[in-house]
Amino acid sequence: MNQNASVLIWEIAKKLQQETSFGKMLSDVLLYLARSMGCEEATLWLLNVKDSRLYVVASVGKQDLTGASLDLDRGIPGAVTRSAKTELISDCATDPRFKQVKGETPRNLLSLPLKTAYDCLGCLQLTDRRTSDFTREDVDICALAASLIAIALEERGVLLTPPASRKVLTALRDLSCRGAADDAPLKQLSLNIYEEEILAIVGESGCGSRTLMRLLHLTSDLSDVREGRFLAAGRDMLNAGEGEIDDYHRGFAAYIYPDCPLIPTMNVKANIELAVRQALDPLTAEEALFLTGLQETAKWMPEKLSLKQKQLVGVARALAKKPDLILAEEPGFYLGAGEAKEVLAALLSGAKKLGATLVIATHNPEIALLADRVLTLREGRIFRTFLNNHPKTPAELVW
Repeated sequence: MNQNASVLIWEIAKKLQQETSFGKMLSDVLLYLARSMGCEEATLWLLNVKDSRLYVVASVGKQDLTGASLDLDRGIPGAVTRSAKTELISDCATDPRFKQVKGETPRNLLSLPLKTAYDCLGCLQLTDRRTSDFTREDVDICALAASLIAIALEERGVLLTPPASRKVLTALRDLSCRGAADDAPLKQLSLNIYEEEILAIVGESGCGSRTLMRLLHLTSDLSDVREGRFLAAGRDMLNAGEGEIDDYHRGFAAYIYPDCPLIPTMNVKANIELAVRQALDPLTAEEALFLTGLQETAKWMPEKLSLKQKQLVGVARALAKKPDLILAEEPGFYLGAGEAKEVLAALLSGAKKLGATLVIATHNPEIALLADRVLTLREGRIFRTFLNNHPKTPAELVW
């Protein structure tokens, strides 16, 4: 093994020992391996022994694959997991197994089993190596990396709890959209958002997260959408009428802005009652205040509120609509860590009690670890995603 290969394996071994979310750790390893091998995409499939199906727990590339699953008797991941043997395809276009695959066919593919002494836990798959085909040495290096991943999985006793039973609440299909102010446009983005999940969207400033959040709230000008579909509430919202969009805002989706603007001439309860009056099937203002611990501030004017209390009013106002989808842009952004955790705790608790899906857009990678699933955007495209099978609580966050 040459020096570069030794460094690669050493770096992977170090990443697998990091004390962090296991899903993030696997995603970091996958990203490092894909970059080192010069691959466009990489996917980690794990076997769930309860239903004998494979699920994607992490992926690198332009697709969100974390909702994908396969029976053991289907597809290359199933065959590799079942046989525990490596599969290398140098030209996927000539392989008959890809004739039934929808979408763009990869140039080449390397799929390796995640083997322990007694079991095969799934497979590691690398596709679209750009510079050349996979060499024998590449295969050996990736096989060693797969072995290290399998050992780490076995040592930590990972129990796979995929969101496979959840229904899709909202879906974007090959959607391109002009960017919001100071943010990247979306480029052929496909994404499923599931019922009752917590999804975190992260990325550097200008990555496209604000564009995506405003689109999901239908506050962007729909003429900004150049192509694709936006499926929600049983219809394609890009072709919805004005009344259907009004219903979407009144009952389906609620938005929490970073600064949580309030009407300064109305007290806290009155600000929340505005949302109540506009909603289709709301909570009472009193119920929303109770969910966020704001009962004592009901008659306070906004000028008397602290920054934390203003953000909690923003959370209460969103919960009052009893929405299916809560969109929170940079929750806790202007607060210190302690107060931010209180706001996040109220947000997560309220969403759970209502059975709502929660999407959090944040530049803080620690806050993202509250989520069941984490999606990273880069320049308006999906860069990587991973399942977080053991989300942190707000109290466990450190930054």
